[in-house]
Amino acid sequence: GFSPGFCDMMTNKTNPPEYKINYVRVYQNTEDPKQKVGCSTPERPTSKYIEAHQKLYKTRNDKVPLKPIMKGKGACIRNNNGAAGNMN
Repeated sequence: GFSPGFCDMMTNKTNPPEYKINYVRVYQNTEDPKQKVGCSTPERPTSKYIEAHQKLYKTRNDKVPLKPIMKGKGACIRNNNGAAGNMN
């Protein structure tokens, strides 16, 4: 759920909110031959770009810019109202 006033804030024309996104989850269909599964395909070698521009992808606590790929299988936790919450 959204906190009270969230929708009003998002539709504010005079002072619209700005966000910096640091995480996006993408689901890929392994059954679809048109989709290249993975983050760094031959057509778009993302990992090579990140390795070449490490400063842009690390915090001061990071030793390397790329972390190991974690497999999913998390489950949504629902509260008593049926709203989805954090992932396991």
